[in-house]
Amino acid sequence: MTGDYTRSISDYDKAIILNPNDAEAYYNRGMAHYKLGNFDKAIDDFGKVIELDPNDALTYHNRGSLYTRQRKYNKAIVDCTKAIELEPANAVAYHNRGVAYSNSGDNDNAIADYDKAIELDPKLEMAYHNRVLALSTKGDHDRIISDCTKAIELDPRNAVAYSNRGLSYFYKGDNNKAIADCTKAIELDPTYALAYNNRAQAYRAIGEDHKAVRDLDKSLELQIGHR
Repeated sequence: MTGDYTRSISDYDKAIILNPNDAEAYYNRGMAHYKLGNFDKAIDDFGKVIELDPNDALTYHNRGSLYTRQRKYNKAIVDCTKAIELEPANAVAYHNRGVAYSNSGDNDNAIADYDKAIELDPKLEMAYHNRVLALSTKGDHDRIISDCTKAIELDPRNAVAYSNRGLSYFYKGDNNKAIADCTKAIELDPTYALAYNNRAQAYRAIGEDHKAVRDLDKSLELQIGHR
């Protein structure tokens, strides 16, 4: 597969030599660089596309996503904002701007963007997941439980959503529901170390220390195994 992208880049190089204003060739070469992990080169190519076509919302969006991957969150926010200006109904652009806001520590704006993304596309599962992460910084466990429940409706095999919901049930003092959710997460993904850790907290809260120790040992074993 790597060789296919490398050959594609060579082909687009030739196309650009023949027509230096071929925005599509720059875009496709940028995507090939992206697939190969050459983010700086991809960003350069996307910049050229935008220079040739300043109204290309998709390219702003893709460049913004790459800036997020590079932890250049302010640049990501600027690009996603431009994509939203050009395509106000683009739920994914709102979501990705929310990710950039969240990673920069601005969870209020992140939550607002996730809200808008979900309003535009109620089936955008990743928006529920990332809104849960932002809400966790505020301790809003009722909304976290609601979002996890919706994520599970969209994907009943979502182990992360079960574990996150279980943790919120633990914080609300409903340890039986916490244990049930974390157990389901482990059933779906027996290698999910955090689910064992979360269940251990609930077991400890109800005095079942032997089960808590067992889960903590398993969580540690899995974490060491993944290093």
